[in-house]
Amino acid sequence: MLHQIGGAAGVGITFLEDAFSASTSFPKHRMHEFSARRVLDAMLPDSATNIKGHMVSSDELMAASGYTGLTRTFGDLINILDSELRLITPTEVISFIDANDHLADAPSGGRHVFTS
Repeated sequence: MLHQIGGAAGVGITFLEDAFSASTSFPKHRMHEFSARRVLDAMLPDSATNIKGHMVSSDELMAASGYTGLTRTFGDLINILDSELRLITPTEVISFIDANDHLADAPSGGRHVFTS
């Protein structure tokens, strides 16, 4: 069955389609479908990077979502992706250890989000 739906990638696609596109999806999820796709796409690192722990600033995600200036709407989307679907985790970061084990400044933008 896993093979029939396209392997692990197919499971992810099916999950997102069920959450945002299906007729059985919550209306508030369907409302954010386009922006959710853009936010999740913005969070994917290049193929050479480990997806776990990849951070993107909330400002960057707000711009990617198309909700610039719509703080409450963007907050609703982040709540869906974080609390309801558990796809991302918001965090505050001052500094972090980079890939070469050096202390580095966090990406700009204050609050950051990383994939979970």
